[in-house]
Amino acid sequence: MNKFIVASAAAILAATPAFAQDQGPEENTFNGVSAVAFVGVDVLTIQENNAADTTRGLMYGGAIGYDHQVGKVVIGIQGEITSSQASYKIDGLLTPTDHFRSEAGRDIYAGVRVGLPAGRTLLYVGAGYVNSQLTSFYTNGASSLEETEEKGGFRVSMGVELQRKNVFGRIEMRYQDLGDYTVFAQPTGFARTHTQIVAGLGVRF
Repeated sequence: MNKFIVASAAAILAATPAFAQDQGPEENTFNGVSAVAFVGVDVLTIQENNAADTTRGLMYGGAIGYDHQVGKVVIGIQGEITSSQASYKIDGLLTPTDHFRSEAGRDIYAGVRVGLPAGRTLLYVGAGYVNSQLTSFYTNGASSLEETEEKGGFRVSMGVELQRKNVFGRIEMRYQDLGDYTVFAQPTGFARTHTQIVAGLGVRF
């Protein structure tokens, strides 16, 4: 997990010089309403003390936002909905032939971001609230159980955005903490977190 986070941060930082090469003299480049579509990787981590199980899956979705540039700072609000295919599975949980899995699903996010623009390039950090679904399944051959739960938590993010006229590209790394990992509404004492890397393509109005 640590190697994944370090590699992801390095990818964002490595992209920054390339973006900065095409800076222009434009002012207020990042003002206005924006809409963006995302695709990326979601790494779901279930942690118990010093032991952790991770699984990853495709994630995708979209966001709308509004940014306002004040001098050398861009301040914005973001609303987002995404879906993840990350799934945590255990075979032989209670009996040799049973199956259990938890599937990440829909996330709804609302937050703010603050960035430093340089021509057409924006480096930013963000934070906010996320509501996340997780569906748990259990079957032992004779019977089965399924339940979808919602948990609230927080997200922090960092990213880089490159604007070209009214079109922009974005690379972003996020970390989400959803608190206690619950299964069928029962607390487990484990921690549930998500680390995500997404790329986005959007338009600003």
